[in-house]
Amino acid sequence: MQLDGDLIRRHRTTLGLTQAQLAKKSGYDTRTIQRAEAGTPVLNQAAATIAQALEVSLDRIIPRQENLFELPQADQKPEVILLPCPSGKDFHRHLCKTDFLHVERDFDPRTEHRDAVKRFGALIDKVWDNPWVPRSFLYADQPTEEQIFDEMITAGEIIDELKELGLRVMLGSYTIREQKIHYSEFGEVYARTGSPYDTDYSSLIVCLTDALDETLRRTPEDHYLSPSSLAKRGYDYEPRDVDNEIPF
Repeated sequence: MQLDGDLIRRHRTTLGLTQAQLAKKSGYDTRTIQRAEAGTPVLNQAAATIAQALEVSLDRIIPRQENLFELPQADQKPEVILLPCPSGKDFHRHLCKTDFLHVERDFDPRTEHRDAVKRFGALIDKVWDNPWVPRSFLYADQPTEEQIFDEMITAGEIIDELKELGLRVMLGSYTIREQKIHYSEFGEVYARTGSPYDTDYSSLIVCLTDALDETLRRTPEDHYLSPSSLAKRGYDYEPRDVDNEIPF
């Protein structure tokens, strides 16, 4: 897969990373980062891992001006690549920075899974801020640094416990476009009736699986790429209908 070298460089410098530091963070050698920034194609898994290390979704570092793939069929959708979550800190970071969340359970549940999976779900509920129920309206105080640190430790313990049970946490982030969510001073959360789908939000797929694949692929229906980008990749684009009622 070919990536946009300028975008990689921009995100890397924003994080204050050298090529060598980004290579270490992504688990690849410096030569791979140099190739990616030069526009030389890299493996799909490497591309997804570099995006993860840059703390952006993969579609944020893909060139928008070139058709990089063979033209797909009209009913195909852009793919999201899921990678294994390496640590509790990384899982906590993904939960904190995503707007919307999709949780998949891709395994045959057994009795021994029950406690660990319950703890996993409870952690997600505690850490992730549902945009329709902002944490600031639910709690008088925001989490302290000590509480955040403890949540990261707990996440790591749960991931290790799941591994011992033969389960892995796989993550894939992407962009969606929805109506803008508004928050009033009274704690009300709403989207204006008839408002356009013109606001970008981040979405995260969390897959708990017993699969041994290095990567998983998903094609979510709400995956957003700009109309011009879709057209250049050979995708049909149909704008989403919106309610024409008078907004309040």
